[in-house]
Amino acid sequence: MPLGLAVALAELGASGDTRYLAGARTLRAAGRELPVTRGASLALDVLGPGGIPRISAADVLAGTAPKAALAGKLVFVGLTYAASDKVATSLDRTADGVELHATLVENVLGDRLLRFTGDLALLAATLVLSAIVCTAQLRRVRRRPWVPPVIALAAILAYVAFAGVMFARGAVIAIAVPCVLAFTVLIAATVGGLATEGREKARLRAVFSQYVAGPVVDRILADPARARLGGERKELTVLFSDIRGFSLFSEQMPPEQLAAFLGEYLTPMTELVLASGGTLDKYIGDAVMAIWGAPIDVPDHASRACEVALKMQEALVGLNKTWARSGKPAVAIGIGINTGAMAVGNMGSAARFDYTVLGDQVNLGARLEALTKELGVGILVGEATARGAAGDFVFREIDVVRVKGRAGAVPVFELVGRKGDVTVDPAFGEALALYRRRDLAAARAAFAALTGDPVAVVLAARCSVLAEHPPPEDWDGVYDQRSK
Repeated sequence: MPLGLAVALAELGASGDTRYLAGARTLRAAGRELPVTRGASLALDVLGPGGIPRISAADVLAGTAPKAALAGKLVFVGLTYAASDKVATSLDRTADGVELHATLVENVLGDRLLRFTGDLALLAATLVLSAIVCTAQLRRVRRRPWVPPVIALAAILAYVAFAGVMFARGAVIAIAVPCVLAFTVLIAATVGGLATEGREKARLRAVFSQYVAGPVVDRILADPARARLGGERKELTVLFSDIRGFSLFSEQMPPEQLAAFLGEYLTPMTELVLASGGTLDKYIGDAVMAIWGAPIDVPDHASRACEVALKMQEALVGLNKTWARSGKPAVAIGIGINTGAMAVGNMGSAARFDYTVLGDQVNLGARLEALTKELGVGILVGEATARGAAGDFVFREIDVVRVKGRAGAVPVFELVGRKGDVTVDPAFGEALALYRRRDLAAARAAFAALTGDPVAVVLAARCSVLAEHPPPEDWDGVYDQRSK
């Protein structure tokens, strides 16, 4: 029996009451269960230098040692010579051997012997830390590359802090094995995630850089879930623009010259879309289809689309001047804009897909673009667009139309210009009211008086036709679109 344990048991008055079963995790002594290690050793809570009071034996023999320092104390006598009887502890590499016996007595009497938590706790701690590291790699958690390491390191530090608190209470929890394994899992998961994510982001960048501006691509890459195959329902704004009479125009040009001409036209138009935060959906021959509000949410998508439409018409003025100097004919474009609920996403198959929008509101936007030719205007918008951008732009309602492919009629609005730059002549609204009241003669005269207004010319001609061929009594003033 170790000297320190014998002294402690003697102090407790039970020096003979000691039982130990080989392989057990406790030693029964003096009615207590003392924890032991696998090697039947007692784990000391070492006090460190200065933890055990020391008094010189020479002072005791000379009678100069303070009596209070010895009264009622257990005293161990031993060598403290620098070159003899030295042992290494966790706090002192050259502790005196006699100090260990004193420490053992202090631990037993103060119930401070350390207790090891065992293999089950070690396994549980390792599994929990590794599970946290793996969970941090999930896509819904891993929004940024730095998130998994931060979560893992926070979990490891929390575990180390918990182990420190438990150690202060006498329980020894393994730190090295769980932390090292968790850190190894973190490194493996991070390397694997970066490799996989790198390939995925490269693919997404290649796809979306064709549709949106660079900063928008970066925001998509920060949340790749936006690029999943399949659509989601969102309220967006869609724009269609088309060169009027392009088929006839293209017949007059060789294919090479026509391709160069389209490049000169489509480049600035596309740049306007991307610069506004819009998404280029596709080119349809000479037509441009663009959307705002996806894949990145923008609350003012209707206003952005209207601003781009006006800038497209302004850019076309400069292009026509350039083409005129090279002997090319001037062109005009029509633009249709509509806002509403649409399905947006990567549509197609797993092998080939396009990021696009689908739905009735998309079709209405295309019909509005076609309607610009019939009504003689440059930009037509739907009611939701006019309402959504009313704070920044001036609109005027010019007709109620039953567009191709739709049973119901919708009001259509002309985008007149930016607020503060233009105004609307109230005489047009008065003429339109006469038209809807079937006062066709008065309406024709009122429209004819609006000189320089292309829409008024179209509606005046329509009034003349309706006056010669009166509509039925239940006529609701709705115009049926002819072209598609």
